[in-house]
Amino acid sequence: MYYAAWSDDIRGGIFSAASQDGLNFTKDSGPLLDLDRLLDCRMVSEPCVINLDDGRCRLYYEAEDQNATRRILSATSG
Repeated sequence: MYYAAWSDDIRGGIFSAASQDGLNFTKDSGPLLDLDRLLDCRMVSEPCVINLDDGRCRLYYEAEDQNATRRILSATSG
């Protein structure tokens, strides 16, 4: 599962958790995306993941840049 979360230290982040039964989840460590690019340096949230034809995944997410402009960005798995 991919989800957005906020804390005192992180202004939005995309995190993941795994479950064997869909009811009990174990959180993975740390955020999946660092707020380190100009387009998403202030905030990330609202993850949506799709499977690609080549077996990889694409994550779409909301992002906010240094000028407070929000947009939809994406990242692909390796």
